[in-house]
Amino acid sequence: MNMLSKYPIAAAAIAGIVGMFVLSGQAHAQFEVEQPQVHKGDAEIELYGAYYSGLPSLPNSAIRQGHELEVYYAITEWWAMEVEAEFEQKRASDGSFDSLKLKEIEIQNIFELLPLEGDGFGAAFLVAYAENVLNGKDESELEFGPILKAVRGPLSATVNLFPKYEFDIQEVENKSGVISIEEEPDHWNFNYAVQVKHKTGERVAFGLESYGTFKDIGADLPGNQPEIHRAGPVVYLKLGEGEHSHDGHEEAEEGPEFEMAFGLLFGLNDNTSDVAFKYNAEIEF
Repeated sequence: MNMLSKYPIAAAAIAGIVGMFVLSGQAHAQFEVEQPQVHKGDAEIELYGAYYSGLPSLPNSAIRQGHELEVYYAITEWWAMEVEAEFEQKRASDGSFDSLKLKEIEIQNIFELLPLEGDGFGAAFLVAYAENVLNGKDESELEFGPILKAVRGPLSATVNLFPKYEFDIQEVENKSGVISIEEEPDHWNFNYAVQVKHKTGERVAFGLESYGTFKDIGADLPGNQPEIHRAGPVVYLKLGEGEHSHDGHEEAEEGPEFEMAFGLLFGLNDNTSDVAFKYNAEIEF
């Protein structure tokens, strides 16, 4: 018996990481709180997005809208993979806005470490790799970290803690036929997401979510980006059949399940847009 067959989780982790670098990807979801539960055979199509108002003043970079399309599949009882495409409409340095463009492609792996069924505590570990696909920019990122969740009755709390390593960034500009290359060294960011949720029935829940980014940790870069922090209320809805809880047990019913979420996230500092309207839409097969 070789080492990989003796330690199947390690083998899957290696395969997943290799798969990420073959397929490429980027890890900056549009206000998504990753969940630790993995159930073999689950397949989902997910759409996450946000519209922003009260943008910070120049010269801060800002986004008017962002959307992310994802395809998720749980390969085993403890390993799931997800491929994502993120689109953004971003403000240029002169204050104008570009059209909505594909920003990046990401692939991520979620490894469930501590299964969560009913009340209790669950944990998973995320590893994601991303490539920026905008013209004139060469940027890649590696993001990883724990996904933690606690459940007690109708209440749940989920935390994502994701350090993110940004590789050398090159911006190529063509000015009057002259090509100039501006480089930034490798550096670290840190992203977090927190969700506190209360279920009021099988199909409705209310919660609070918070998201933030600490930029350029330990790096002395020119024009460092400021920290970004948001928080606000969210409502969650379920439609269709899918799997529902009956007397504390999960019972499968025929047909897909459709989930939606809508929320208002308010900026907590001057460098963050005043309000972000977020939406999520997921269909599970």
